[in-house]
Amino acid sequence: QAARDLGFIPEAERLRMANGKSPRDAAQSDQDYPFTEVFKLARQASDFNNMDTKPFVQALSHTHPVMRYWGVMGLEIRTDASEHDTLVKLLGDESPSVRIAAAEALATYGMPADLLRALDVLVAHADGTKNGFAAVEALQALRRLGPKAAPVKAKLAALPKKTEGVEQRLKEYLPRMLEKILKD
Repeated sequence: QAARDLGFIPEAERLRMANGKSPRDAAQSDQDYPFTEVFKLARQASDFNNMDTKPFVQALSHTHPVMRYWGVMGLEIRTDASEHDTLVKLLGDESPSVRIAAAEALATYGMPADLLRALDVLVAHADGTKNGFAAVEALQALRRLGPKAAPVKAKLAALPKKTEGVEQRLKEYLPRMLEKILKD
């Protein structure tokens, strides 16, 4: 714990939090990264024997986006969409990682009427020229949705194919992910 492990922060959020600094430097205080709280919630989320959703519900309104992210993940892992209205609200969260996680949760376990709105959020983040790491998260969510993503395949096919401005390590990965989704 002393190392303040950044692995609990989704990469798109980690870079957003850094805001031009190194992610390590940006996460040194509890105000910038409440590591102890995040670590505890992430452990609870990944404990499949723990079916208590109260900590995740509470985290949905936390001031820190990484706590909100793990709140969504904890509910999604438990296939719990009982916090529907809060998940819908999180589609407009400041953090792209929270928006993407909420969209996937709603598309997977929400009401049928939520699907298109959730898919639109995912497609909006799937453009790698805007934020490459958010695009990875969104494309992974769309891939996991499988046939549920079919209504947006035309929108996905229209996304930019060129990868100028995308971080080097994503230049080949993003187009391959998109191609795989479109084939399936």
